[in-house]
Amino acid sequence: MNDDLRSRRSWLETPPPVLLFPDKTDVAPTRLQPRIDPDPRFSHLPDLPHDLRDLEERERPHSPSLLRPRLPEPEQEYLTTYRHLLPRQYRYFLRHSPYPRLLLVASMVAVAVLGGLWVNQAQQTQAIAAGSYRVARDASHAALDAAAAYGVDPRLLHPLYVRSRYLDSISPSGFILSRSRLQFYGTQERRYRSLLQTVRRLENHALAYWTRQEEEAYTALVAATIQAKNLGMSLQIPLVPACAAPRCLRAAVAGQWAQTRRLRHPSTPRHIDRRKTAAPAGGLSPVAR
Repeated sequence: MNDDLRSRRSWLETPPPVLLFPDKTDVAPTRLQPRIDPDPRFSHLPDLPHDLRDLEERERPHSPSLLRPRLPEPEQEYLTTYRHLLPRQYRYFLRHSPYPRLLLVASMVAVAVLGGLWVNQAQQTQAIAAGSYRVARDASHAALDAAAAYGVDPRLLHPLYVRSRYLDSISPSGFILSRSRLQFYGTQERRYRSLLQTVRRLENHALAYWTRQEEEAYTALVAATIQAKNLGMSLQIPLVPACAAPRCLRAAVAGQWAQTRRLRHPSTPRHIDRRKTAAPAGGLSPVAR
């Protein structure tokens, strides 16, 4: 209503009421109503102003009497409805100045840019974590298959296969850019790395074990071969098997122990040179002699 009266600046039959805060610290406004008929004592005063802007000017020395209604007690609803939080000049500045709008637009643009950068950074971080997780998973699967072909004991690999299938069955939780999904990728990558290290350790243990077994079997075979040669068999010292995997070493060890048993406990004379053991005409063989 006050804005409308200020813009019209027309003649009013009754002056409008005015809400006044005499002190800046006042919470409740004071309602002021100009008198229509001034008191005869103030007849020497000029006519009352009929424009609201004139009423808002500084009080004159001889102002007419005003009606001051009494407020029995402060009402919370009344205070929150009629008490302005900001002074008038600040309200006018926020309503009509372009600077607050420019500041709001700049803030929105800055928030949008920072939000886009944050989303891009989060996507890159999650993509790197997901890539590392998949690399570790594929490496552990390939290591298990390679260990089985390398010659590691299947009884030792079975718990690792069970653990790998359990890790494969776990799915990520949370939305796509959540911290829980990023933590899931990191945890799974560490688990697959641990599984891969276990597989490598089993391969090293298997290689060391079968290398020792091959050395023992080869030593026993050489000793049995020398003993057989002393008995008159034409045998040569066996060659060292060119093996670098537990599977090959296991097969070589099995063959060496079998040959060692045949040399130590021959069941047939097939290891003896028949040209030396053939009996000449009219005589006994060298063995019989």
